[in-house]
This record gives sequence, structure tokens and C-alpha cells, in this order.
Amino acid sequence: MTDWVVFALQRELDEEIAMSTKYADPKLVPTSVLIERLKELADALTKGNRDELTMRIPAEVDRDADIVLAEAAKRLEWLMNRFGYLL
Repeated sequence: MTDWVVFALQRELDEEIAMSTKYADPKLVPTSVLIERLKELADALTKGNRDELTMRIPAEVDRDADIVLAEAAKRLEWLMNRFGYLL
């Protein structure tokens, strides 16, 4: 895991990847943004692109796969609890 963190940090330094600081908290990310990121992650996984699974420091709540997946799961769980089921 350490190798991936070092790789991600080095990649950001080498390529000057822009960091997203648009949202301070996962709860503030619009669902439409989460949906688009989920689609990107699904596409990357099917193509074997593990670069999309890197986590950044500081965290990007609208990009980091672990945060996006967790927030999407929380929203689905809320819907399921609110309506009793999901269609």
C-alpha cells in the first residue's frame, strides 16, 4: 500500500495534477457528481486502470474512490431506510 501512496504523490508532483478542493465534506458533493465519478470508477476497473483507485493527500472527497464509494453507499442506505426498499 505504501508503494501506491508514494506513486500517487510522485505522480502529482511530476505531472502537476490539479487537486480538487471544491467540496470540504463528502456530504456536500452533489449526487450527480458522485454518479459521474462512480461511472468513471466502474469504467476504470473494467479496463484494469488501477490509477483511479489512488487516494490523495489531502483527500479529494469528490474524486478519491474510497470516499466516493462510502458516500454513495450512505446515500443508498438512507434511501433504503426511508422508503423500505430500492427499485
